[in-house]
Amino acid sequence: MNEFYVERLGNEKDEHRVHRGSCPSLPPKEKLQFIGVRNNEAAALREAAWHWYSASNACPECMTG
Repeated sequence: MNEFYVERLGNEKDEHRVHRGSCPSLPPKEKLQFIGVRNNEAAALREAAWHWYSASNACPECMTG
């Protein structure tokens, strides 16, 4: 089980990156929304899209997508 976060501010395409808590490029905590502890990346992406940001995508550094 891993902790996952989504960036509160979107990029130029208004996409919000989802990160593992151990990501080397994890932004400061005040710029993140905690998704929670999930079994896998797909569950974290679904949660981010459902509750916060429909345009959510996986961080290329810490998630396979």
